[in-house]
Amino acid sequence: SNHQVQVSFEVPRDPVTVRCDSEWLRQAVSGLIANAVKYSPPDSEISILLGTGGKTAEITVADQGFGIPEDEIANVFDRFYKGGGAGASNSGGFGIGLSLIKWVIEAHDGTITVDSRTLPHHETKKGARSGSTFLIKLPLMAT
Repeated sequence: SNHQVQVSFEVPRDPVTVRCDSEWLRQAVSGLIANAVKYSPPDSEISILLGTGGKTAEITVADQGFGIPEDEIANVFDRFYKGGGAGASNSGGFGIGLSLIKWVIEAHDGTITVDSRTLPHHETKKGARSGSTFLIKLPLMAT
């Protein structure tokens, strides 16, 4: 399928070091990015940012998808949550993915939160953007 989504990736000049199981963390971030791609309409953009705030590493994955309805956002990390929103028809929803991602992040003494905006179709046609932003925070390793 010709599902073109642009991905931008920003990292700071200096390395950001966290104590982690790199394979698990890679899987967690990859899962978030895969979700973002899956829920993104063609010709939209996903931005991935790595940064630091105080003693915390921050990874942000933001998409311009359909967003998560407000009444579902509290359940988005539940083990059997399946998104029922507008772009969720393609194969299955978030499901175990997000709950496992949350488990991995919390096992590393981190947090994951989501902020999302859904818009009626006529507003997105006018160029307003819907979408979800996931923010992972992990403790930085003392240098």
